[in-house]
Amino acid sequence: MFKVKKEATGKIYTVFAVQKDKFGGTEFLIYDETWGWVWRSPIDYVPVEVEND
Repeated sequence: MFKVKKEATGKIYTVFAVQKDKFGGTEFLIYDETWGWVWRSPIDYVPVEVEND
C-alpha cells in the first residue's frame, strides 16, 4: 500500500491495489468516503511521502 494525493482537492488516499484496465492503462483501488471502493486513474494523483511513526 502507498499514499497518493488528488491534485485538485489535496485529499490523501491510500492505494490498496493497482491493476491494468481493459485498455492497458493503470488504475488504483482507493476507498473514497463518498463513493466507497473505487478504481481511479492515476493521472489526477501524485505520490505522497509519509514519515514512519
